[in-house]
Amino acid sequence: MRIAAGTPVERGRELTALNAEEYLKKLMKESFTGYVCVAINDKHGMEEGILLFKEGNIVASSYAYFAFDKEYKAEQALERALNAFKAVSGIVDCFSLSNSQAELVLTLNDEFVLKEVVTAENLSMPAVFSEDFENKEAEQAGASMSKEDLFKKLGISRKTGERTTKKTLVEKAKQEEKKTEEARPEITEDRLEKLRKLLKR
Repeated sequence: MRIAAGTPVERGRELTALNAEEYLKKLMKESFTGYVCVAINDKHGMEEGILLFKEGNIVASSYAYFAFDKEYKAEQALERALNAFKAVSGIVDCFSLSNSQAELVLTLNDEFVLKEVVTAENLSMPAVFSEDFENKEAEQAGASMSKEDLFKKLGISRKTGERTTKKTLVEKAKQEEKKTEEARPEITEDRLEKLRKLLKR
């Protein structure tokens, strides 16, 4: 998802330090506009979900499996992102956006927009974290590599027995974000026209 940097609200908050449902509903109650990133390091590698909020409603979502070079959009991404909030360990970053910035993000990422916005009333969190999503990705990719081989593939060098810490997770996220920035496609004429109309408002 192509998204503006925004203003940091909080960074590096441990998943173990929050109640996911209460956290998201609090943002909704506050009519939050911005986005929340949840990053976890599961058995096959790093995953990252993004929930875009506009005036307290979740309006768009993306979810990436970096080990499999796979990204989901909209409803499929939302389901996986909410699941990630139930992981045993991970970190959450939150950034605020202005209404015009949020509109711009939606314009640039129309394929990530949800068909129905998520409110406090229809927010449905899973009871526990499920590895089913990731396991299906591994099966589809024909993954037979060990965890250490996957770390090598991702460019993470670590010694056997060394723990993945918040610091290493954040560093890897920064590296992946930089790669994504460099690989972003050019804006099409159609999207440029949408931007022009948006700026005229």
